[in-house]
Amino acid sequence: MSALINSRAFREASAAGALTDPAVVGVDGGYVLEATFGQVRTQLSARSSSGEESRRIFASLQSAASFLQDKAQILAYTVDASGYRPAASSPRYARVAERLRQAHAALRPAPHPM
Repeated sequence: MSALINSRAFREASAAGALTDPAVVGVDGGYVLEATFGQVRTQLSARSSSGEESRRIFASLQSAASFLQDKAQILAYTVDASGYRPAASSPRYARVAERLRQAHAALRPAPHPM
């Protein structure tokens, strides 16, 4: 596994020209960002609410590309989507969708009897 680098360090290293071979790589559930920093291949990391650091997985290729272009100012990179596997939809979203359907149904006016 590659070393992890947080978002701020990734952006600063990019601004300093210290990142080489940037890539968007497909993985299970989305895409990760990789780049070489010195002699080490690194992956962008994210910190969970519990403080645990793990690699950041972007849900779409567009969101990964947007981070590279807009935040890290990296315009040229490679894409390897061969390992991409879509994430299974979360049961949480199904529950939220059902609650929204119920809320909207409750707001509809009752039919008037004739």
